[in-house]
Amino acid sequence: MDYEIIENFLEQEQFLHIQAQLMSPEFDLPWYYRENMTNTDNFYFRHILYGDHVSFSKGFDTIARPILKKLNCIAPITVKANLVLAKEKPFQSEFHIDKNFECKTAIYYVNTNNGYTLIDKKKKIKVPCEANKILIFNSNIEHAMVSQTDTARRIVINLNYL
Repeated sequence: MDYEIIENFLEQEQFLHIQAQLMSPEFDLPWYYRENMTNTDNFYFRHILYGDHVSFSKGFDTIARPILKKLNCIAPITVKANLVLAKEKPFQSEFHIDKNFECKTAIYYVNTNNGYTLIDKKKKIKVPCEANKILIFNSNIEHAMVSQTDTARRIVINLNYL
């Protein structure tokens, strides 16, 4: 199988803790504005939790570590939270890969909305955004994000790991 979807990925208490941290108006970690997403002119916000062999965020232990542990991660490569604001019409990012070397990519959905991920450029398999679900696939499989229109925010945690 090219990909795996696991619903109710984390224990409810862990999931609710992560969701509360990222969805709270009092979220005390910065979201950074990114002008474009995969060469499209649609902006988004991100918070880098891990990269370049170091933790960039005090949220790494409480947000990323439970997910990485459950994934049986040997070594994280990058971990970031992505936040997309709703627009009137959904937009799709370009199909892309996160890393150009062999590793795993996982997308952990923090909240439920009508956005989704398209996986496999040829097959265009639609994976709905459902809270506490994770999509895991090999890094060489192209994927694209489709934004939501029914909630103010779409938040996912994007993980690349060995």
